[in-house]
Amino acid sequence: MRLQNPPYTPPTLDIVFSHYAEPVELFQEFIDLLRSRSLVSRSETRIVVYSKGNDSIVDALREGLKDVDEIVQLENFGREGGTYLRHILQSYNASLPASDQAAQGKGLAEFTVFLQDRTPFSFHSTYLRLESEYAVASHTDAAWRWILEPRLDFFDAGRTGFLSLGPYVKSDCGFDMLGNGDFKRVKDIFVMFRETLCAPTFQLTSYAAQFVVSRRRIMANSYQKYKTLQDLLLSPEGHWTYTEGGGFYWAGPPSPTNPYLGHAIERSWPFIFNCGDPVMADRCTDSTYDKEVCQCFDQ
Repeated sequence: MRLQNPPYTPPTLDIVFSHYAEPVELFQEFIDLLRSRSLVSRSETRIVVYSKGNDSIVDALREGLKDVDEIVQLENFGREGGTYLRHILQSYNASLPASDQAAQGKGLAEFTVFLQDRTPFSFHSTYLRLESEYAVASHTDAAWRWILEPRLDFFDAGRTGFLSLGPYVKSDCGFDMLGNGDFKRVKDIFVMFRETLCAPTFQLTSYAAQFVVSRRRIMANSYQKYKTLQDLLLSPEGHWTYTEGGGFYWAGPPSPTNPYLGHAIERSWPFIFNCGDPVMADRCTDSTYDKEVCQCFDQ
């Protein structure tokens, strides 16, 4: 007798955008690209846009975007990290196993894709040192698109735990081993989330804050850790966090809309979600097309 495979059960997937001022037309093109990939088409997908743009920008999104489930306007504080943390925190308690809301599907999806508005790339051609060469990043939609697009197809609903959709980079407790800055608060974030000292044996970090992560990995960290980071990112003007990073200029000087701490968090997501083996940066280069070496698996 011929055995039949069990019916496919699509995983739940949230696509979370942190938006600021990306034009509606370009934004829609990127959403259409995502919907064409198997990651989305074979999942039960919800798209949520958190916009920190002004009223006219948000109105344009609501009028012009198609196939988006929710658009939420936020105050412009904390960079994309503040947006991601808000999404995690507002869904965290509803995702606990004992929660009635979890049973009703109101918590985190099984997987979340976090992506951010790339408007700064529309106005700046930024030279970044990658793999001993210099590449010009000049995009109006997805950052590192030549990396993001193939990696979308690396997603494995049965195994994916954390998958960066941007470059993996080695860090020495905040010092970027490609020479793109020294983000000292990376060390504190590592100690907070991994609960051990940051050893001089390198950690895995990444650029662009665009990644896929499983609910299992999000929930492996306590609510309070996420809340501590969010509180620091949303600190009032004059807080000590805005005295740091004066020598680092990206999208403006350090401020509540552009805290230097936010740049450290951007690089820290891999080890925040316990995907911290620096060897991955060697094995999964920007031109590596092998899903087995470019992500951390839950199973």
